[in-house]
Amino acid sequence: MRSDDPCDVLNAIPTIRYEDHPAYATARPAGFADGAAVYAPLGEIEEAYQRLVVERVRPWFWQNGESRKAGQHQQFLALASAKFREFGQRLRDSRTDWTAHETERVAALVARLEHELKDEVEARWREFYHSQVRPHPSEELAGLDRMRETGFAAFRLDRDDVAHMRRALAAHDQKLRAFDTRDPDQWAVVEVDLQKEIEFANRFRPCVERLNLLGLASQYMRRPMHLAGVYLNLSRTHDQWWRARDQDVGLGLPKTVGMHYDSCLGLMKCMMYLSDVGQGDGPFSYLPGTVRAHTGLMQRLSGKAMPYAKIGLDTPDSRRLFLKLPAGLRNYSHFGDDLLCGSDLEAAYHAREHQFLSADANVILFDNYGLHRGGMVEGGERLTLQLLLRPEPLPVAIAAAA
Repeated sequence: MRSDDPCDVLNAIPTIRYEDHPAYATARPAGFADGAAVYAPLGEIEEAYQRLVVERVRPWFWQNGESRKAGQHQQFLALASAKFREFGQRLRDSRTDWTAHETERVAALVARLEHELKDEVEARWREFYHSQVRPHPSEELAGLDRMRETGFAAFRLDRDDVAHMRRALAAHDQKLRAFDTRDPDQWAVVEVDLQKEIEFANRFRPCVERLNLLGLASQYMRRPMHLAGVYLNLSRTHDQWWRARDQDVGLGLPKTVGMHYDSCLGLMKCMMYLSDVGQGDGPFSYLPGTVRAHTGLMQRLSGKAMPYAKIGLDTPDSRRLFLKLPAGLRNYSHFGDDLLCGSDLEAAYHAREHQFLSADANVILFDNYGLHRGGMVEGGERLTLQLLLRPEPLPVAIAAAA
């Protein structure tokens, strides 16, 4: 197995040759004929995307009164939607051995590709609007320069604040312990409703304000951000979700297991430890600078789309379906699970990883588009709050024009 450049950790997400991976040898179907006719619609989408970003979206904000350019956003999405449908049909017609289940998964994948592209275009639209029409205030907050360099900022909450919030969420904690996470499809996570959990919210909100998490996130993203969700997660030793990949073929777990980038461009997350987290408690980890790593448009979209289309890679059948896809779509956002033990790639990514132990920091604000992982508990447990930060909606007039 190789990538385009095994050592280029910061500048590019690797393109793994899955057909050379030992876990896939037992699930290898007849080769896919990578014909140009199948790929043609995707090529047209990529070309149109570049034109939209470079030639349409930017100039529209600079040339007041040219409302005719405002429709380019929707025109592009309409074109992309038609091209994705065309690609999906060509893909299904390209093989005679798709099973009914595989055909269903392919349809779900194409739909998710379209969703991810729409998300990306709308994120670019918001980015251009806020950075070129209404720039965010220029005064820079402490730590902003470093955050733009690394993709994260770390803080400490007082132990009393942490203990108070944990006590206030004791009922949720007990609910999480009822989850049977020995099932690899189960995660122990619940959403916390700040409107109902008054005691928790009364301590939580001042902590968020004191650390200025929303202010820093807004400065970093160059557009106003708001708190869109708070989730409580319990990770324990017997969790299986991160141990499932390649178990059936007896491969060892790489040091990079769980390493991934998230779906949804333009979001931020914040990890808040509610328990002491040491080396064996599944600490959150981030690869500084990888938020700027280059990926091609389709590599990025397909990598994010696979898990949401329920094309997992932990069984022979799922790997067989994966290899039936064109090589250009064989990407997975959680690629750290597939780096081989002892490989140059595993060593390169593991060496650049920064772990956050609670002795040093118990709050980490991060750009979820950089490579990260956490929750792989080998002893003890980890209780965390995960905060989801989204951009504020565009002004109504601009959103309507888009």
